[in-house]
Amino acid sequence: MSDAFRFADTDNGKTWLWVALVSTASLVLSFSLACAVPLAAFAALAGLHMRKGAGLALVAAAWLVNQIVGFTCLAYPLDASTVAWGLALLGSAVVAMGAARLARGLTRSYAAALLAGFVAAFVGYEGTIYLSHFALGGGVEAYAPAVIIEVLRINALAFVGLLAAWRIGAAIGFAPALEPTPEAA
Repeated sequence: MSDAFRFADTDNGKTWLWVALVSTASLVLSFSLACAVPLAAFAALAGLHMRKGAGLALVAAAWLVNQIVGFTCLAYPLDASTVAWGLALLGSAVVAMGAARLARGLTRSYAAALLAGFVAAFVGYEGTIYLSHFALGGGVEAYAPAVIIEVLRINALAFVGLLAAWRIGAAIGFAPALEPTPEAA
């Protein structure tokens, strides 16, 4: 199926302003959530609403801000394991963005694309992190149902908040807008 929506403008100024604003959200969330920063939500937003290059920049910026806060303010240990896990989080966020982009093309409904994109991003993110445990070591205690439900809740709330910010940003000119494709209109 083809996408039911497309990018309405290519104003790189708006795109990079949006990346900066979302990076600021990552900064705030990193202080309150540390390792639970909702990278799947950032990746879903990027995969659903941004061109690939700008989406990757948004995901990388959100991840980088989180890592800087972690190492400079939250006392993450500076060792090979922590750095490797940080890189695994980045890789997982990139996979999540790709999953959201794929899910976006499966439906002509914008609402269904939002739901499918978020679910795909969350599953891609958590699945990639789970697989990383086998390469990097560490227990899988973080995959207890109660923990996954809490991480899902954090990401879902962040995704809804990011979507609201996107809509407001697009309305006032701070974020690139989307419009229905001619065949979907």
